This record gives sequence, C-alpha cells and structure tokens, in this order.
Amino acid sequence: MKTQNHFSRLTIGLLITFALNLGGISLASAQDDHDDAEKLSEAVSYLYKAGKFEEAVPFAERTLQLREQALGQDHPKVAASLNNLAELKRKLGLYEEADPLYQRSLAISEKILGPFHPRVAYPLNNLALLYETMGHYSEAEVLLSRALSIRINSLGKNHPDVAQSLNNLATLYIKKEEFEKAENYLQRALTIRETVLGSDDRKVAVTLSNLADLRTKMGKTAEAEALYERSRNIRRKVTNASAGDRALSLSNLATLYREHGEYSKAAPLYKQSLAISEQTFGENHPEVAVILINMAELYYDMGEFSEAQTLYRRAQQIKESTP
Repeated sequence: MKTQNHFSRLTIGLLITFALNLGGISLASAQDDHDDAEKLSEAVSYLYKAGKFEEAVPFAERTLQLREQALGQDHPKVAASLNNLAELKRKLGLYEEADPLYQRSLAISEKILGPFHPRVAYPLNNLALLYETMGHYSEAEVLLSRALSIRINSLGKNHPDVAQSLNNLATLYIKKEEFEKAENYLQRALTIRETVLGSDDRKVAVTLSNLADLRTKMGKTAEAEALYERSRNIRRKVTNASAGDRALSLSNLATLYREHGEYSKAAPLYKQSLAISEQTFGENHPEVAVILINMAELYYDMGEFSEAQTLYRRAQQIKESTP
C-alpha cells in the first residue's frame, strides 16, 4: 500500500542523502560490508523518526541483506533488522508481510539468548501488538503475558519495561472489555512510570490516556475527561511526544466530547487528529480509517448524514485496500 507523500521530492532526497551521509557513505558503496549496513541502519532510523516509513523500507531491506551476508542468518543484528523492517511494514498497514519478519526475529532471539532473556520480550511484544491490530486477541494475550513474565522475573516488578508490558496488556483487555483486569494493569503501570520516569514523562501520558479510555468505556466520563486533559497537557510539554501520540490524545478527547453530546468541542479535535495522522502515516493508513469512522459518527449524531456517509466510504476504501 502506498502512503501519501507530504514532502516534496527534493525534501525526501535531502532527508535520505543526509541520513546516508551521517557516516560518509553513498548508495554506491552500501553493498560492500558490515560497516555499510551500520550506516544504512542509521538511515532507516532517521527516516523512521521523520515519519517517512515507505521511503525507509528499501534501506531496511538492504540493511537486512547486508547483515545476513556479513554476519550469517542467526546474528542478533539480523534479528534487529528483521524487527525494524517488520515495524515499517506494520506502520504501513502491511500486516501479512510484517508477521513472518517478526516471527523470524523472535526465533533468532530465542535461539541466541534463550527463551527467558529480557531482550526476547521485545520481539514478543512487537508481534503481540501486530496480532492485536489484526484482531487476533487470544494470540496477542499469550505473547504479551509471556513478555510480562520474562520482564518481571529478569528485571524486577518495578522496571519501566514491566510497565510497558502492563500497559500493553491493559489496552488489550480494554478491547476485550475485561475492564477489571485493565484497571489493575493500568494502575500498576502508572505507578511504576510516575515513580521511575517522573509525572511529566511521555509514557506517563500514554498510560493516562489509556486509563481515560477505560473510564470512558465504564461510563465514568468526568474522570475520563480529567485524565485526557492531564495526558494532553503532558504531551504539550514534552519534546519527545510523537505525532501518533498527539493524534491519539486529540482523538480520544474528541470521542469523549462526542459521547457527551458536546459536538462543537469534538469536531475541531477530530480534524486536528486526522490532519496529524494523515501527515504522519499517509492518507490510506488503517489508523486514519479509525479517525474517519469516529468523525463519521460525529457527523451522523449531528444530523449531517451526507458528510457522515462520505467519511464512512473513505474509511471503507482504506480498509478494503489494507491486506
């Protein structure tokens, strides 16, 4: 699936050239050896952070090829390259292509490190998130629970990585409507993150937003609004808040206002969220479809049926084009 290009061709070229020249290499020399793979990996990281997922894919593929040639099929850096390529595929909505890449990355990590090493939790977590996105909740829960167990046993119950696993399991339980489990896990994650990272960290904002989402689904709208606002304020403060985080925060708050009947507050927040998501992921990404559906429901509630139908149709087209 092709994403919408929101940068000029010249800007894209400059991004790639700058990234490749971080270590003084050129495309012509990128096929030589392991050092070239390291520089290409830097290019992948640079483009990923710039939100240029599609542009990063060929560099990630070449990095994987070079590392396999230089290091063999079962090296930790090969596992890392597989994971990075899978992440790009997931961001682009290419879930069926991402799955075997994650699977192979996990298999290599388990073979080299053993099944209980804390670094094995990362590919477990990423594969689980993919399955959750695809709606394979049972498979995701097994993987996330295993990652949590590994992290508690190897890192201790108050480590930030444990908080990540708790948070990820909680969001899954929200989708499964197992609200009591979700509440317990989110509160544990929030306590760890506030204690270890501080109250204004981006990851605290993520957990607060998830807790607000839970409160909304439980019908506790006043509590949810306060949590959404606190999460939004943290994201405004921190410089490392991703565009995806900001879009999610805006969309969640908009949904709360919509469900409360405060349509004039919801509409501009949805529009901001949509604009950020389109610029970050491209106009045909599944995450954009989710926001379009939420906006369509808003316009339906407002009695603007033609606009709602247009948005529904666009969301459906995105879903049909996603593998």
